[in-house]
Amino acid sequence: QEKTTEEKAFDEKFRPLYDQLNLTEEEDFSTTSEVKIIFGKDTNKTVEEFALLLKTKLESEGFEASQVKDEASGILYQVKKGEATKYISFVETKEDEGAIVIAFKNSPS
Repeated sequence: QEKTTEEKAFDEKFRPLYDQLNLTEEEDFSTTSEVKIIFGKDTNKTVEEFALLLKTKLESEGFEASQVKDEASGILYQVKKGEATKYISFVETKEDEGAIVIAFKNSPS
C-alpha cells in the first residue's frame, strides 16, 4: 500500500524526534501484527511525562495530538495531521524504568 503525501510528511516530522528526545532502542518488547513500529524508549521519564513531552513536540510541529485512552497498560494518543491519523501508545518498560513509544497501524480497540 502506497503512503500518501501526508503520511510521508508525518513520518518525516516524526523521525527527528527520536534523536531530539534521546530515545534508545527497546529490544525486549514483543511486537504484534497491529504494531507498526516501536520508536524506542526513554528511561528517564514516566509514561505521563513522556506522553506530555511528545504531545507538546508534535503540536509544535503542527500535529493534533489528543489522548483517547488512559489505562493501566499505558496511554494512547490519536495524532493527526491533515488526512493522516496515527495511534501512538506510551507504555512502561518491563523494568518500570521509563516509557516505550509504539505506533499502531490502526486504532487499537
